[in-house]
Amino acid sequence: MKEKYIPAPEVEKVAMELIAKYHPHLAEAKIAYVFKKDSWSKNGKWILGSAHKCSEKEKLLHGYDFIITINRDSWMLFTEDKREAVVDHELCHCGKSEDGKYILVPHDIEDFAAVIRRHGLYKDDVRQFSMAIRQVSLFDTKPELRVIGGSE
Repeated sequence: MKEKYIPAPEVEKVAMELIAKYHPHLAEAKIAYVFKKDSWSKNGKWILGSAHKCSEKEKLLHGYDFIITINRDSWMLFTEDKREAVVDHELCHCGKSEDGKYILVPHDIEDFAAVIRRHGLYKDDVRQFSMAIRQVSLFDTKPELRVIGGSE
C-alpha cells in the first residue's frame, strides 16, 4: 500500500521559527507535522494544508495536541516566503483558550467577493479584514503580509 502521509521535518523547522516569532502560546504545544503526498484539492482549488486539534482519545494514543498537514506537491513548488505563509496560516488555527485549553481557531472571515462587491463591507469581520488589507502595500517585498500569488 502506497504511503499517503510522511513526516515533514522541514515544515517543523519553519514552524518552530514562526512559533517563536508570532505564536508564543504554542511554545509548549505538541504538534505533529506531516506531508500529504497525494493530490489534494477541493472544488477545483488546491488545498495547501490543514490543522487538526487532536481529541483526548487521540492525545492518549500519540501525545499530540495538533496535527498540521501540508500539501507536499505545493510545498515542492513554493518559494520559502510562500512556505512560511502556508505554515503560519495553519499555526493561526492552533489556539489556546483563556482557561489554557488548546482550541481550533476558525478563519477571520468567510464570505464571497461577489457579495462584498454588491453589498460592501456589511459585516464587522469583513470591515476588519479590509482594514488589514489596506495596511499592506501590494508592492512591498517584505511587509508583514504580502501578495504571494495564486488564488488559494
